[in-house]
Amino acid sequence: MIKKLTNFFVTALLTYSYSINAQQTSDFETWNALGIQKKLFDNNLTLSLSEELRLKDNSTKMDQFFTEFGIKYKFLEHWTIGAGYRIIRENEGDNEPNSKKNRWNTDLGFKHKIDRFTFGYRLRYQYKSESGISKDDGDIPIQKLRTRLKVNYNIKNWKWDPYVAAELFWTKQTINVDNYIPSIDEEDIEIAGMQKIRLTVGTSKKIKKIGQLNLFYRFEHEFNKYPYSYIEMSDWSTQSHGPIDMKNWHIIGINFNFKL
Repeated sequence: MIKKLTNFFVTALLTYSYSINAQQTSDFETWNALGIQKKLFDNNLTLSLSEELRLKDNSTKMDQFFTEFGIKYKFLEHWTIGAGYRIIRENEGDNEPNSKKNRWNTDLGFKHKIDRFTFGYRLRYQYKSESGISKDDGDIPIQKLRTRLKVNYNIKNWKWDPYVAAELFWTKQTINVDNYIPSIDEEDIEIAGMQKIRLTVGTSKKIKKIGQLNLFYRFEHEFNKYPYSYIEMSDWSTQSHGPIDMKNWHIIGINFNFKL
């Protein structure tokens, strides 16, 4: 059964990504992370610290480098709440210095088992802003609401348990209209809409007394109707406009978390 499910998911994922790539540009990225975790209070409280490097432009240039602190608490058997904070160095382009940004997130999760399957649901709110700059000084915060479904399968007598996941991103941010709609003479505005979907297939292995290794392939697609909803656009808010410079991402990732 698991073999059929895996084959179906991989075939559907490759077919979907191929059909999209025929119309839009793509990039290949690699995400590499190293972290530590500490569980307390009968494993109900988890503290984490990690460093991650992400490469873009066919993995030839740095995209982001960040340090992340996290905390998660399990309650009522199936539920978890959590929070995280990132200090990010982000590549803004060849002619721009790497910017320093902050990102906060809060999570609500629910997990349950059916036979050898584990189903996990997560709702995340995140807020990203430029470090040291207030909104009045030109900071452009980005807010996202993310919903994720993750399914793990425990294979008997096999240590590399597979998983699949799907995540939707709703985003609210400020943009410069000239970059999107050159024909309109307007300054920065707020936009909001369903931005992208993230699909992941991966496997993980627990290494006794040391930690856990995670390997994955991830595909991201930005919807060609984003941004479709405009906020505070006065008399031209009902105008429709075509898609603009959308992109797909193929990502290979590896991370290892040491257990303290």
